[in-house]
Amino acid sequence: MKSILLAALLAVVSASAADTQKPGAPQDAVSRLQQLVTKLQRDVASLQADFKQLDEWVRSVQTELWSHEGEKRDTVNLDVSSRGYQRLDTESGSFLVVIQDVSPYLNGQRLKLNVGNLSYITYRGFTIRATWAKKLTTGMKIADWRTSRQEKEITFTDTLLPGRWNSVDLLLVPATAEQLGYLTIAMNTSEVYLVPPAP
Repeated sequence: MKSILLAALLAVVSASAADTQKPGAPQDAVSRLQQLVTKLQRDVASLQADFKQLDEWVRSVQTELWSHEGEKRDTVNLDVSSRGYQRLDTESGSFLVVIQDVSPYLNGQRLKLNVGNLSYITYRGFTIRATWAKKLTTGMKIADWRTSRQEKEITFTDTLLPGRWNSVDLLLVPATAEQLGYLTIAMNTSEVYLVPPAP
């Protein structure tokens, strides 16, 4: 940035020197130079603010990644544009979660999830805690983005059958498609059912 500022200043000084023979030229050159310096100072300040915001964003992401390193995956990030599955851990077992479809619903969004029960356990009832917001971009303030996040805990009476995919409808209200740029879910199971031992 300093080199850009210096080059701009030299260009203005050279142009001003060529006009020194004209009446009032030195004063005009000084005025143009002052205007240019003021503009460049504003541009430099804006760039510095952008770099600071980017640095805060990178540090925030690194902190979040390090905080989950080596831990169980009790919260997962879901991409509504992807059909790849994520492993989600609970106190009583692990599941696979994948988004099958997203569609508008009233003033919100309906997510059709497939929840894969990896165990031989039948789960009767569960809760899903969802957190959603717009995608975090480098132009957004971290504090404002965190404040904009919405959270909802939904209780289901459905049964998660063992060894298969189970369809679950997750309704997020209020929400727009744009507000699902960031989406995380966590899950807790309620009643666990196992086949009793043979007599």
